[in-house]
Parts: sequence; C-alpha cells; structure tokens
Amino acid sequence: MIRKLCTLGLVCGPIPLFMGIVIVPRVIRYFGESKKEKIKLGITDRKLKIIVNHIDSDFVNDSEKVKQALSEIERSISYWKKISLIEEIEVICVLPETKVGKSVQLEVLFFSQKLAETLKSKIKIIEKQFFYDIQPEIAESEVEEKLKQKLKTEIGLSCKIGISSDGKIQFM
Repeated sequence: MIRKLCTLGLVCGPIPLFMGIVIVPRVIRYFGESKKEKIKLGITDRKLKIIVNHIDSDFVNDSEKVKQALSEIERSISYWKKISLIEEIEVICVLPETKVGKSVQLEVLFFSQKLAETLKSKIKIIEKQFFYDIQPEIAESEVEEKLKQKLKTEIGLSCKIGISSDGKIQFM
C-alpha cells in the first residue's frame, strides 16, 4: 500500500502538510485555555517579536537584495500569521554602540524601518550606547548581559525570531 502511495506521490508530497497537522494541534491544545488563564500565565501567543541587531553593509547597500529579503520575510510572516493567528508584530531594532560607527547604526536602523513598513508593524529601538552612557566604565560583557535582560523583559513569552546579517529569518 505504501509503495503505491509513494509511486503516486501521495506519501512524499504531503509530508510537510502532515507534519503541520501534527504540530499545530499540540500548540492549539497548549494554548487552548481561556483568555483570562493565558493572561495570568503571561502567555501572549498572538504576538511576534522580530529582532534586528546586525546587518551586513554589503547586503544593505544592495537594494535588490534588500527588496528580495523583505519580500521573503513578508511571505513567511504572512503564512505564519494564518497558521498561528498572530495578531501583533513588533520589530525590535538593537542599535549598536557608537564605537562601531554611525554608518553601521544607520544601516541597522534603515533595515529595521523598512522591515516594519513592509510588515505594517510597530518598531521599538533599543540602544546599546544607552548602557555606556549610564555607566562609562562598564565592561562589554556586562553590556551584553544587560541587553539580554532588557530583551528578555521586552519579549516576555511572545514568539520571537531574529533576522540574520544577510536578511534571513533566524530562529532563536
């Protein structure tokens, strides 16, 4: 029977669909509690946070690559919105410190703004330089730790993904 199905392409073709059917009900079952219970637990399953913290200069300066990456991200996110019922998307732009240069900061900001425009979402900017401004003698490792803590409180239990330096979705 399986051999016949394989020759017809019925087993090999719908494997991703089958995997989706198996995974999605588990997620729905997990989030199947009432809305009040979800709020008590801090579960915000209808939010997606997209983190942009580094973009390659060569990538950002090639407008065709940027357009292509933005359309791929938009396509993926719109598909996920249908499956997981995401209602709110927020782009979190992590601006690097000033010692890397203003052009690097502007590239990260530019891509984050374009991504937020494409997805018609909010954008939130977190500046690494802020930690240096508060404590000038702070070590870089401490800044990274404080940044992780800030992101953790910002994201909470929302779904999160990152954007790689070449504009591709990266699961975190």
